[in-house]
Amino acid sequence: MAMSPLAWSAFEEGALARAWIDVSEYGDTGKSGAFWRRVSNHFHTIMQREEYRVHHQLNSKWRDLRPKLMRFNIIYNNLYDHRDLDEVGLMKTANDHYWWQNNDMFFHMAAWRVIKDHPDFFSET
Repeated sequence: MAMSPLAWSAFEEGALARAWIDVSEYGDTGKSGAFWRRVSNHFHTIMQREEYRVHHQLNSKWRDLRPKLMRFNIIYNNLYDHRDLDEVGLMKTANDHYWWQNNDMFFHMAAWRVIKDHPDFFSET
């Protein structure tokens, strides 16, 4: 009988975002197996666990997560630039805009808080 995949926690998503940012600071942002092995090592150090997710799982999760983080961050920053809202109102409005644009809720706040000020996440170009 096949095992079902282990669901990702918010903390794991944040750890993956931190690992990707830290490793990418060395200039390689991600297609090579060596890059993802470094991300995996850093991720598991953050998690304080032996390897329980292989680097292919991290790469797959990041390919799903990164565009969502990018879209939310662009929405947030556009609203922030024209803000007349407090932080609570800004976050609610950003979540509403994300829903309207993607027909989906944004559930990745832990990872977003890690990447929100990183320059790679300010535009989709």
